Amino acid sequence: MAVEKILNLLDEKVTELPFVDKSTVKMSTDHIVTGSPSSRSNTGMVNLRLDERWKKNMIFRDKLIISGLTLPLLYSYKYFNFKSLQNIS
Repeated sequence: MAVEKILNLLDEKVTELPFVDKSTVKMSTDHIVTGSPSSRSNTGMVNLRLDERWKKNMIFRDKLIISGLTLPLLYSYKYFNFKSLQNIS
């Protein structure tokens, strides 16, 4: 599991993880205080899903600002290419 690999990479002790399977996690009550605002009320078994609404809902000006601010890192990590500029709008 990816989370275990990340914990091992960071030399963190792998304890009992709350994952039931690849797409289900068991949320405890402490998640209500420290979790993501969109899922704080969820406890028990919660299905994980990809949420990419932010990509469609972000206005063009904000995409340009974020792209400009992150351009040096995008370039240094080889994420940037000129074809990716076509996907900004």
